[in-house]
Amino acid sequence: MTIQNNHNSKIVLAPTSHIAEDEFDGVTVSFKVNDSFVHVESHAMEVPIVEVYAPGCDPEYDDIDEATTPSISIMCDDAAYEACESFKQDGTIADAVFCESLKGIFKFRAKIPYYDDQLVYMYGFDMADGAWENTALCVIYPKEYENTDDEKLLMHALDEAANSYRERQ
Repeated sequence: MTIQNNHNSKIVLAPTSHIAEDEFDGVTVSFKVNDSFVHVESHAMEVPIVEVYAPGCDPEYDDIDEATTPSISIMCDDAAYEACESFKQDGTIADAVFCESLKGIFKFRAKIPYYDDQLVYMYGFDMADGAWENTALCVIYPKEYENTDDEKLLMHALDEAANSYRERQ
């Protein structure tokens, strides 16, 4: 069974959350993620942790179409790297819908186009105490969600993940 997110449907966040966690270069990174998102194994080296919006699904047995399904992840792909590098150089990101400077582990948050038909709302930082430069904690979702209540819910889910983000040795 392939799960495709119907863009006419509403995003519904669960009242509970779980911890997403993994280890990188001897540092354990974790964040709280809404239970409407489920963990899937990514085989892309630039996506260390990925949780997809699939309430009630079992990712072990259900195929999830990542192109149409929102996901929360830590990414160090070209888009994340270039956004972080640009922000470090001049405090801006080309093509950003918005970009806001932050204090603390996250240097900024921004919303930018991602490939042809998606958007990414991200928190840029250097993960694992700087071992992984130019990384983003982000939510990726189809452009059809832009300026909708669904987009606000997805952004809220990422804000909660960012607020709970931790690194420990």
